[in-house]
Amino acid sequence: MKKQPWVEVLIKGSHQVGIDLTDSQIDQFLFYLEELQKWNQKFNLVGYQSQEEIIIEGFLGSLAYFKSNKISQGQRAIDIGSGAGFPGLPIKIAEPSLIITLNDSSRKKTLFLNELCWKLNLTNIEVSWARVEVLGQKLRGKFDLSFGKGVARLSVLLEYALPLLKVGGYLIIQKGEKLESELLEALKALKILGGEIDGMANFKLPFCKEERRLAVIRKVTETPPKFPRRPGIPTKRPLGKF
Repeated sequence: MKKQPWVEVLIKGSHQVGIDLTDSQIDQFLFYLEELQKWNQKFNLVGYQSQEEIIIEGFLGSLAYFKSNKISQGQRAIDIGSGAGFPGLPIKIAEPSLIITLNDSSRKKTLFLNELCWKLNLTNIEVSWARVEVLGQKLRGKFDLSFGKGVARLSVLLEYALPLLKVGGYLIIQKGEKLESELLEALKALKILGGEIDGMANFKLPFCKEERRLAVIRKVTETPPKFPRRPGIPTKRPLGKF
């Protein structure tokens, strides 16, 4: 595939977050970029419009999850609210041995992900069209890793993610400057759901000025069977402050 103008940004930026991409992986990312822009014109899958935004915020922002040092070969992972595939699909491209589920409740987004994964010839990847509260009961305790981003407050995200994890598994979260305050707000949820804070790190995404936060939550005990609650309840009635 012919290299596009932003390929150097992808190569240099991935190296800065600790990932050295092969030529084959670079081609996969460039195909991903083209397909996302094509679909985005019709279905508005993601807010990123330019190649620059997709590569920096989408691809490099996803690869920054490797800074947690918790992603390794052969793990089973789930990306909750994957949308256009971020962060789960870039992580899968960079670490092909992962067995990963991309979950979203939007049909159009899962249709895009299914077609893209097929065209990229990816194996050990599943696209799940479902409410995460339903998956939390159906697939509870099945995953080593879960990825979270800024789509929900942390107390809500914990109720979505921790039931899906095995004891000893990790939820890796990337958010902005409000992460610390959300962690304080979520202490009660952490205790109820069986999690504890394993580590935190601040970093700057390549080619960006603002600072990002990465937090790792470890599941230390089984989540009570009643969690997650039925669809819509976690957002309407968060588990609250400690």
